[in-house]
Amino acid sequence: MKRFLGHPLLVVIVVLAGIYVILDFVLWPPIPRALVIQYMIIITVGVLLLASFDNDTAARLAAPVIALLGKPSLFVPRALGIIALSGGAGWVTYAMVRPSDAPPLELRTVHPAPPTTLRVYGRTYDLLKLENPIRAENPKGTEGYAEAVAEGKTIYYENCFFCHGDKLSGKGHFADAFNPRPANFQDVGTIAQLQESYLFWRITTGGPGLPREGTPWASAMPVWSEMLDEDEVWKVIMFLYDYTGHVPRSWDKEAGAPTSGDSPGPAADTSAADSATDTSVAAGTGGPVSEERADAIYQQRCAQCHGEEGDADSVTADLLYPGPRDFTFAQFKYKTTRADDEFPSDDDLRRTIRDGLPGTGMPGWKDILTDAEIDAMILKIKQFGEWEEEDFTPTPIELGTPPEVTPELLAQGRRMFEKACVQCHGEEGRGNITSGKKLKDDPGNRIWPRNLTRPETWRYTRTVTDVFQRLSTGIRGTPMPEHTTTMKIEDRWAVASYVMTLRDKAVPLSRGETVVKVARVDGPLPDDPEDPAWDGAPARTFLLAPNIIRETRLFTTLNPMVTVRALANDEDIAIRLELDDRTYSVPGDPLEKQYRIDGVEPTRDAMAIEFPVTLSETSEKPWFRHGDERHPVNMWYWAAPSKQPEAPETALLLDATGPDAPPAPRADSGALSARGVWKNGQWRVMFRRALRTGREDDLQFAEGSYVPIAFAGWDGVNGDKGARHSLTGWYWLRLPPRDDPARLYGLPGLVFVLVGAGLALSARAARRLYLT
Repeated sequence: MKRFLGHPLLVVIVVLAGIYVILDFVLWPPIPRALVIQYMIIITVGVLLLASFDNDTAARLAAPVIALLGKPSLFVPRALGIIALSGGAGWVTYAMVRPSDAPPLELRTVHPAPPTTLRVYGRTYDLLKLENPIRAENPKGTEGYAEAVAEGKTIYYENCFFCHGDKLSGKGHFADAFNPRPANFQDVGTIAQLQESYLFWRITTGGPGLPREGTPWASAMPVWSEMLDEDEVWKVIMFLYDYTGHVPRSWDKEAGAPTSGDSPGPAADTSAADSATDTSVAAGTGGPVSEERADAIYQQRCAQCHGEEGDADSVTADLLYPGPRDFTFAQFKYKTTRADDEFPSDDDLRRTIRDGLPGTGMPGWKDILTDAEIDAMILKIKQFGEWEEEDFTPTPIELGTPPEVTPELLAQGRRMFEKACVQCHGEEGRGNITSGKKLKDDPGNRIWPRNLTRPETWRYTRTVTDVFQRLSTGIRGTPMPEHTTTMKIEDRWAVASYVMTLRDKAVPLSRGETVVKVARVDGPLPDDPEDPAWDGAPARTFLLAPNIIRETRLFTTLNPMVTVRALANDEDIAIRLELDDRTYSVPGDPLEKQYRIDGVEPTRDAMAIEFPVTLSETSEKPWFRHGDERHPVNMWYWAAPSKQPEAPETALLLDATGPDAPPAPRADSGALSARGVWKNGQWRVMFRRALRTGREDDLQFAEGSYVPIAFAGWDGVNGDKGARHSLTGWYWLRLPPRDDPARLYGLPGLVFVLVGAGLALSARAARRLYLT
């Protein structure tokens, strides 16, 4: 058995199969199929060379193959093997020639070489000699250093943490909307390997300042020299290194400057503790946590959102939705204890701290804080609310026996949902309020019901049991009530089971799929955004992020996703955008007035699609924020109607050559038509234009081409207008070529015949060799 398992041929097969599984199913983001095939060819050659490194091993490797091909008694296995290998070769050929939705291969240099000089702030900097002047004047351990890091921390959380995250790990709450993702500063392969001058270059020039190999057209990194002064940039850089514990690299080793190898490990946040004492808060050992250490951990990890005194008086409080929790209220949304219990259990708080709350600024801390440190934070939370000494024994919610999910149970859940939930969550569960009430939490902040069709936005709730618990205990401090007094336990399970089915009403978020495939239609295209013909078009859902890239910036969005479908016939192309929007923002309409936000001037809901004017023969694209002078873009723009002031539904063609000037509307936008319908908390907007217009300043659609496409949305209830809107980076739109049966089926058939004939001839020769 051991000899069999160690046979070179079996080892080769197992290794190649394992590598294929890793390449095609494990690695994330997904690798394009064409690249997987290339990798497998190279790896197969390498594995075979390694497996036949000497004559004896090569002979053992080839022996079963020679026997299969030549031994007369193995005729049936030989024939089946030839058919299988020929069929496999034909299938691989078919997979290579059939139409594919795989995006074009795009390679990117993560840390491209910087220029030798940099021109910003009206000065020219020599990057080979540039050093951080604030660090030079304020060495670590001085009061000036602590002040600089504290200021850098404030600047970071006012500007950078939306993408790079609370933990500086590149996982901010808008990070998933961008590709490439924001840098992970905790990774030893990023700033730990770079000089501060490199960071100064990257921060001040942003994405547009990248060289071509860095794909500047895709980067969402803002040009911070337009929004921060020089000292602010240097202070942010100092904070990045201080928080992560990394040490900037330096060429000047003889002068005693630290190098990346000198890193002492995670360091204290000197804005929370005197850096001269160097109280480390990131090197937890899992042992008991002193009160002094707990205070330092809280100030470093939590105070920037929850406030130094736990009262949510912080630099981020007005920039987040939902806002940070005010611990002094001792009021917590998510718990698994009875509605009558004033406080959550320690396990409830521990889960929130460990796993975070998706869709908010609250990250999960389990990869940084030890269990003992998390418990210390729970005690801090209680101390802020003055309930650490409460004699409190949490009573778990009574679950009863979860019923089997049946059509009858779901029908019962639907009836109860209509009776108790529609007024806030809407007929289809999208969170569009039908009661006419402006919902607020206990502190008086305007809040919006959860969109139950989008589980990606659910905070604490994941399973049907979680939904049952929310129904049972409510969400404390919000209009979401407990239902133990109004619903029997079996009714709550029915509603919870029904709510889980609402997720099927939405197209799931596309993870790794970046191509919108255009479906072909024989005959005229639909004129109605709700035409059933749209159901036959493949759908992709992409994340939208508020424009945090360039002034005037937007930091919150209530509409975080857009679903895209496309249809085309021989003459025209139509694209439908679906955007879940809780409010009907048609200024002056009674429904708009009903839910208007106090102090916010309403604007018209709007959407837009962006294309490059011309398609590059390389991977180069315009910058996704309105292009640039060398790479102009077209924009298809739609706006909802308005009643005050009166204005019709609008469709415009816009041209843009960069973010420094607003897109210019054309004098005649007749080539574009657009129509929108709002129903049950969702806009469906259909754009239509000819595939080919003949104009040089228009994109001309061609079969088989991959067209870069990006999207934008304006939420009228939020007062979005101009640059204040949500957006995506570049994706792809593809109008597939018409099928060529001769190529699609003839070529694989020819390969099948040729490979089969070759193997048959090889078997004949091997038989002669075997018999002699």
